[in-house]
Amino acid sequence: WGSIGETKWLCARLRAGMLAEGMAELEARAYELDRFAGTYRILDDAYKASETSYRMVISRINEINITQATGEVEAGGNITILDRARPPTKHAYPRKGLNIALACVVGVILGAGVCLFLDYLDSTVKSKEEVEAILGVPVLGFVPHLAHRTDETNAIESRHCELAEAFRTIRTSLSLSLAGRKKRAFAVTSSGPSEGKTLAAFNLAVALAQDGKRVLLMECDMRKPRLRELLGNTGPKKKKRGNGLSKVLVELAELEEVTFPHPSLPGLHIALCGPVPPNPAELLGGKRFKAVLRQALEIYDMIVVDSPPILNVADSSILAGTGMPILFVVRAFATDRHHVAMAGSQIHTVQGNIVGAVVNNVSAPRKGYYSYYYGGRQYYYRAASYHTDEPGSEA
Repeated sequence: WGSIGETKWLCARLRAGMLAEGMAELEARAYELDRFAGTYRILDDAYKASETSYRMVISRINEINITQATGEVEAGGNITILDRARPPTKHAYPRKGLNIALACVVGVILGAGVCLFLDYLDSTVKSKEEVEAILGVPVLGFVPHLAHRTDETNAIESRHCELAEAFRTIRTSLSLSLAGRKKRAFAVTSSGPSEGKTLAAFNLAVALAQDGKRVLLMECDMRKPRLRELLGNTGPKKKKRGNGLSKVLVELAELEEVTFPHPSLPGLHIALCGPVPPNPAELLGGKRFKAVLRQALEIYDMIVVDSPPILNVADSSILAGTGMPILFVVRAFATDRHHVAMAGSQIHTVQGNIVGAVVNNVSAPRKGYYSYYYGGRQYYYRAASYHTDEPGSEA
């Protein structure tokens, strides 16, 4: 067994030697392959660089050929003259006539466009036809523009002035509109403040009194009364300044105690608001006001009621709901047509009756349109008090 083991060991050693030689040969071949791969990569990069350079040269040659075929090449080689400059054959000068004509045409077109755009944006009432279309009643007359507030009583001072003539025309139209009615009372109102309702109520009462009627002007705008300011020094005596309709409606005074005749026109009697009450809507809608109105109708031929604006407070709607005819005052180029429509709709909602409209502050007729002075639109509630007789004023 010893010789057999030795023989196996020698065979294994021989095989190990043969394997070692094979591995050495394989490693040598692997190193050779790596060397060949490095050489291949170097040659491949050189080939790609040469190919790129070749393509650039070919492209440049083609560009040069195209340039030589299409035009003359300057020294730089990349500038081509497409059209040579030539001296002008005639003088150049501005065409003033054409420019001025074009400027005039463009200016007129732009001006007309701006005017139309501004007119489109302007939603105020501008004509008699527009008022009649919105309210569905005729316009009874126009009140002229007054340069100063002191001119508001011109109709009572001079029967030949423009203001007096305007209200005589309105008086005639209103008399025809009220013909056949049992109630000889009507209220003057507007959609908003500062549209001339107090001016219209006072001067219309003056025009009716000048016609020989006994007229009572009742100041039922109990939130912001202005009639005392309009009367100025012709108002009641100092001892009566605390009296007014508000005290009559709360049964603290009688109607004859608060009315007084105008010194220049005895046929015109006036009942001022008096102390501003805290609940004017309730007073005007109560039974006491209806009783006072019936009492006044037994004494006077005509009653003119100066009422608040329709859209600001509910007082005028209450008066309209009682069946009292409404005279609507509109100030064109100041009163918004949407406000007029809303006010008319509100009156019709309470089954009120608008007998006509008056367009206020007309300055000069111009092809059916009129120019107007624009006024403010705020309308505030004066602090309620029964202990003050300070007159109010309308903004």
